[in-house]
Amino acid sequence: MRSRALNDWRLARLRLRKAVSEKLPAYLRDAIEACALIVTERDRFPELGSGRGQERFRFTESFRERDLRRLEACAKVLMCIFSHLDLVRLRMGKPRRDGSCDAMYIARPRRREGRAPVDRWTQTTIEDETGLGRSALFEALRDLRAAGYIDVHQPVKRYEDEITGDWRFRGMPAVITVSKLVFQRLGLDLVKLEEQRGHASTREKSEPEPLVDVRLARARQRVIREQKQIAAKSYRMSRQFESDQAERLERLRKRLEARKLE
Repeated sequence: MRSRALNDWRLARLRLRKAVSEKLPAYLRDAIEACALIVTERDRFPELGSGRGQERFRFTESFRERDLRRLEACAKVLMCIFSHLDLVRLRMGKPRRDGSCDAMYIARPRRREGRAPVDRWTQTTIEDETGLGRSALFEALRDLRAAGYIDVHQPVKRYEDEITGDWRFRGMPAVITVSKLVFQRLGLDLVKLEEQRGHASTREKSEPEPLVDVRLARARQRVIREQKQIAAKSYRMSRQFESDQAERLERLRKRLEARKLE
């Protein structure tokens, strides 16, 4: 029986802000369309605690029925993951030649001292494509991870500070891996999934090596952006220094005129 809370307006919200690429395999397109079953047929996903019964107020139960808005967030996050999924490794992001992954950021960075403002952030994130709030987004990721549908791993890079010489750690974008249980719950054929992974592996090996490394290009852009910020700061400081000097000369000129009148 369909819930009274499920109407056409609520189901129409189950879409991403960014259009899905036309080069995306048909198998992943079917997976994106099947994500609506998380809301419409909740009994098919027992790991999300979406079974029948009004148990949402029993907070002691680990597998209680969740609110529709929380299930919608889970569906949108899965749709975004499938739209950027690497079929060979079942990993979200564009693969590199060295085996690493050009992962996508989950949310926009918050404004911190010493960092560029958030409005200058040009990279797309899961938060931008889904349109979810920060709290709803991370709750959906926790639900999917607890259900065993995805696995989230954040690599850490160790680097040496050029000014102090100390060793520091920097968190890289989180790498999200999808399990085969998701495709099984969505009603997709796992045998066809293995065939699609084999075809994707063949296409990846036949592609030529890129002429430009993405990491080097981003590093150059970061250096250019920092140089522009330093130049703008020095320009503002020079203008402020010139205005201060002009004010001092004006005060000195007024004093000299006052002494001549005496």
